[in-house]
Amino acid sequence: MSKESKRAIYDVYNRAWFSNPTIRALGYNEDRFCTGLATTPKELIPLLNNKQCTGVVFLTSPVDFEEYHKNTGKKIQIEKFINGEEFLHYSYRDYANAMLEWGLDISDKEDLYKFDKRLEGNSLFLDSLINYGFKSNIDVEPFAMKVEGGAQFPLRTVYLTRGNLTFCVTSEQVAIKVGVDDFMIVHDATRDIDFQLLVDIMARGLGLSHGELQTELIKAIELSDIS
Repeated sequence: MSKESKRAIYDVYNRAWFSNPTIRALGYNEDRFCTGLATTPKELIPLLNNKQCTGVVFLTSPVDFEEYHKNTGKKIQIEKFINGEEFLHYSYRDYANAMLEWGLDISDKEDLYKFDKRLEGNSLFLDSLINYGFKSNIDVEPFAMKVEGGAQFPLRTVYLTRGNLTFCVTSEQVAIKVGVDDFMIVHDATRDIDFQLLVDIMARGLGLSHGELQTELIKAIELSDIS
């Protein structure tokens, strides 16, 4: 990004934030993965200065967003957020299922067993996170559905929401809802980001204590490890 384009994006966010302090900004890299999150104009500065950041999305409401061009700083006229070629036409739940199946061939009996263990571990992970979410007074929306292929355990996901920002979570991935039903990937099997960055993005977005959320995530990860 040039200094001029960064300044243009900052000015748009700064003006919008003062009339709507719930607006959130997400940076993304050339692969369309999230590079950081800002909840204030001050927090937007390091996000824009991150060399990996090639574009920015503003979450203006729970179902509306604006995307800004990496070079010009101008708004892109687009109705759908594109999260990369690999998952271009995936719904979030199809994507979550793909991440839990990652590296497995569920037509193989042994891999199907491994898939079931992942689904079971995911349930334990989410149970822990859901309990923490309720205690922390954030909006918690669990979901479960039966998966194809003969697995015994259901595919479970949870949406964790504060204001305009919703995290879509399983034990294998974290994404952020963009618009009505699109999503920006933060972490998954194809991109294992630094744990502290993941905690920072989630804590900042949900208005939670960084240390407390880190403790709860570690506990949930340990509970899900049933291999």
